[in-house]
Amino acid sequence: MKFRFFTLSLLVLITLLACKAGPTYSNEGSPSNPVLLTVGNTHSGTIGIFGESFYKFLAVASASHTIALTNMQSDLDWYLYDDASYSNMIDWCDELYGPIDEIKSTVSLTNGVTYYLSVWEWDYIDGTFDLKITYP
Repeated sequence: MKFRFFTLSLLVLITLLACKAGPTYSNEGSPSNPVLLTVGNTHSGTIGIFGESFYKFLAVASASHTIALTNMQSDLDWYLYDDASYSNMIDWCDELYGPIDEIKSTVSLTNGVTYYLSVWEWDYIDGTFDLKITYP
C-alpha cells in the first residue's frame, strides 16, 4: 500500500512538473549595455521572473513621444531616465489595475537626447512583450 502511494505521488509530481515545463525567458540588456531601440519600430522583448530589462533610444524631435508595452504576459512597469546611470527618472508607467494587455504614456522629450528605459516584471511570470516608442 505504501509503495502504491509513493508511486502515485511520484507520478503526480512528474506530471505537474511536465505541465509547468515550457520556455523560460531572460532579461535583455544591462545598465551598462542597454538594447538600442529605434523610434517607430516595435521591439519584441523578453523578461525574467522579477527581472529588469534595459533599453536606450534617441528622441527624434523636441515633442511628445509615446512609450507603449503591449502583448504583455505578466505585470510589467516601465521607467524612463534621461541619464545612463538610471538615477534621474523623468516618467513611469505601471499596470496598476491589471491584468491588462497594454500600458502606455506620452512624455515630452528633447530632440537628439538619448533616453534610457527599464522594464520591470512584478508577478513571478517571465515572458515576452512588445515595446514601441512613437513620435506622433
